[in-house]
Amino acid sequence: MKKTFSERLAICLRKGQMAQGDLRWWFGRSYSTTASWLKDDREPRGPAGDEARRRLVLLERGIAKRRGFPVPVTLSSTERPVYIEKTFNDNSAGVSRKNPASRRLQMRDGVQ
Repeated sequence: MKKTFSERLAICLRKGQMAQGDLRWWFGRSYSTTASWLKDDREPRGPAGDEARRRLVLLERGIAKRRGFPVPVTLSSTERPVYIEKTFNDNSAGVSRKNPASRRLQMRDGVQ
C-alpha cells in the first residue's frame, strides 16, 4: 500500500533527524501549513501541492543519499534555517522543473 504524504513526511523527519519546524524552510511554506500536512494528514493540492510533492521527493532522495542529512544536532536555532535552505538548494541543483524560466520566456515571446 502506498504511503500518504503525511507518512512520508514523518519518515523523513525521523531518518533525516529533522525537527517539525525544519519543514517550513525545506518546503518554503508556513509552519501551520506544514504542521497540517503532518498532524492532520492533509494532502497538498493544486500547483502548490505539485511543488510540495516535488520537494518531498527531493527530501527523500537527499536523506537516502545522505546529502546534508541527518541534520547536525549541534546547530543553533538561527543556524538551522540557513542549513536547511542550503541543503535544499544543494539537493535541487541540476533537477529540472516542468516549466523552467528559459522555457517560460520562450513561450511568452511566442518562440518554441
